[in-house]
Amino acid sequence: MHKRITRAGGQRSPERALRFLPQFVTLEDRSVPSTFYLIEPGLAATRNNGDIVTFNAGAPGEQTGLTFSKDFAFYNNPINKGDVSKTFAFGALNIALQAATANPGADEIKVAAAPHLSSSTIPPRRASPSTRP
Repeated sequence: MHKRITRAGGQRSPERALRFLPQFVTLEDRSVPSTFYLIEPGLAATRNNGDIVTFNAGAPGEQTGLTFSKDFAFYNNPINKGDVSKTFAFGALNIALQAATANPGADEIKVAAAPHLSSSTIPPRRASPSTRP
């Protein structure tokens, strides 16, 4: 056993008492950006909450093993949200945006390629009459 050195009267010496000054140490940020996936509307229409889906199947950027969430309530359920092994895919952009907003830090939403669309199916943007010379 160690014996404490005290002054007469049982008090610690002032030098010893002032040596320890507790402080907070700021640690580096440990938040990790999340990636959410927006799958094709046709695939989303046939899926239910909790189904395992593939993003961009057979195309560049394919991602397998994603948990599908049809609504924000399913994603935001503490059981699902707390499971770090799950990466979520959504069928609607507004749900993906809600999930990204609910997550702290920077997040990314990847949108599935739509092979049935080409640039010729999207009409070019016309200048409004007020901006014409």
